[in-house]
Parts: sequence; structure tokens; C-alpha cells
Amino acid sequence: MSDGDIGWVGFNRTESYTFDPNNRAVTGAFDFFGAADHEITEVMGRYGFGQNGGGGRDSPIDLFRYFSPGVRDLAAAYGSPNYFSIDGGLTVINTFNVVCCGDLSDWAGNTIDPFNGFLTRGRAELLSPGDLIVMDVLGYDRISAVPEPAIWIYIVAGLICFAAARRRTST
Repeated sequence: MSDGDIGWVGFNRTESYTFDPNNRAVTGAFDFFGAADHEITEVMGRYGFGQNGGGGRDSPIDLFRYFSPGVRDLAAAYGSPNYFSIDGGLTVINTFNVVCCGDLSDWAGNTIDPFNGFLTRGRAELLSPGDLIVMDVLGYDRISAVPEPAIWIYIVAGLICFAAARRRTST
């Protein structure tokens, strides 16, 4: 993407995908939900070196790229092992892809994960705790629970009371 781009996501219509949320591991097919998680989060900002217009430009995820504890990798390249860490490089949350020609801010693929550089056919690509940490450090908070329907009754009742009190004071 370049400055001013809104971003978009596309999927290859000639590939085989499974769209069943209850059966995401179909032989010969890619898990569409995992592929969508991967691509949509890149538009949301989970991209780095070489992914946002090239020319040495980087993004926030690159601030968490390390060679070793305390040693950031600020010039990622294919073949140069590095990893994602949020504590100065002490803890390896996951390793970044260094295999050409996958994205350098995708995972290396040591586990089945939708954020890997290369997806796996026939496997459910489920989000990992590391995936959620990446999105958290990029500024996206997880919603841990959807409010109960009863909460909406209190909200609506409060808005009605507020509107009535406001109407009373304006007359």
C-alpha cells in the first residue's frame, strides 16, 4: 500500500477453500477463515518491511523485531532469522518468515497458524495467543465478551430518562 491507500483484500477464485466454520480442515482446501484473518489483519497494520510500498519503509510491528535480547533487527531480509518480542527481545513470541518470497512480517511457519508466510491446505488455521499479542501491540483491543441483552435495556432506559430530563429543563 502507498500513502493514501485505503487497502483491500482479495482471494484467488481458482483456489479451493472451505467456508464451513465447523469443518475448517478439509483435505486439499485452504481454511478461508484463516486466510481472511491473515489478509484482513495486514490491511489493519500487521505488515512490515517490504509490504507497505518498499523503499525501506517500515511499520510499528518492526519495532518488535529482534535478532537477540536487546538487539533489534531494523533491516529485515530473507535468510536473516529474527523474531517477534514485546519485552526487549527476552521472550520469543514467534519467529518471522525469512523464506523468499513470503512477507517478512508473517510467521516462519513453525506451527499451523493463519499469520504464517505460507498457509497449509487441509488444516484449520486458528489464531494463536501470539497473533492476538501482535494485534494488541498494534493498537487493537480484544473484546472479551459481548454485552448481555439485558444491558441494552439499561442503556435504552437511561437514554430515555436523559431525554425526558433534558426536555423537562428546556420547557
